[in-house]
Amino acid sequence: LNTSSRNFREEYKKLNQEHRQEFEKKLRRRGVDHFKFSTDSDYVRSLQEFFHMREIRRNR
Repeated sequence: LNTSSRNFREEYKKLNQEHRQEFEKKLRRRGVDHFKFSTDSDYVRSLQEFFHMREIRRNR
């Protein structure tokens, strides 16, 4: 694999995004909650927002 190739990196990124989107769609169809967070920022805030939104959805 030539990971220094710009075309390769762009195609890999595109395929990875498509795979992630399809996976998230499958989770939603099955009613599985999920969230995204970054390890380079405050993950606690992301968790708080996730549980807050989950509570709102469940109380509808």
